Amino acid sequence: ATALILRECGIPARYCVGFAVSEYDAERGEWVLRGKHAHAWCRVWVQDHWEDADLTPSSWITMEETDIAAWKIRLADWWQLLREDFLIWRIQDQNKTRTVIAVSCFVGFLSIFLFWRLWKSRQRHPKQKKQHRYKPPTGAPTTALNKLESTISRKIGPRPIGLPLCRWVRTLEDIDSSLASITRPLTEKHSTLRFDSCDLKNETLEEISELCLELKKRIKGLSPVK
Repeated sequence: ATALILRECGIPARYCVGFAVSEYDAERGEWVLRGKHAHAWCRVWVQDHWEDADLTPSSWITMEETDIAAWKIRLADWWQLLREDFLIWRIQDQNKTRTVIAVSCFVGFLSIFLFWRLWKSRQRHPKQKKQHRYKPPTGAPTTALNKLESTISRKIGPRPIGLPLCRWVRTLEDIDSSLASITRPLTEKHSTLRFDSCDLKNETLEEISELCLELKKRIKGLSPVK
């Protein structure tokens, strides 16, 4: 604004920017420049030469000071010096190769860590529990139909857990309805012996065995259900 006013009044003026140095580090013997020291002023043409014209109050530096603890300022200065020293060290020819190796190792380890974290946090599908073959209770009567289960499972798949054997065998009728003449009497006799062992007779066991042999022959020609 000062430069514009001076020019409007016919006085040549320039707008200048820089730093107003006001802090001296006695230990290092250096003047300290901070971002808050940035300043702008004018120069005017007076009697064949340029002179500084700064209309900013001299107390502006004090006004720019903030209530920052001294230890925070020292910590910020230490970090800034560390960054500058590292930059100077990094651009030296004898340290360029070391810098590339160090950065490559850091990036490599970081990539491995991220890949490991992604691999560990990936969504996993719950593993299907292995279907164990049904084992009848100890002492329960068995028939030839129990031994035929493995043969039937190769055609229609394993028996689902909880599905009664007789009902599962009757699903063969969905593939070949003519098998009903065998599966129906076979499952009825098997159920009678399985749940009413008092009626256990050798003749019934022989009938079940014959029906199982007949069923085994009939299902050999069936195509496995996918």
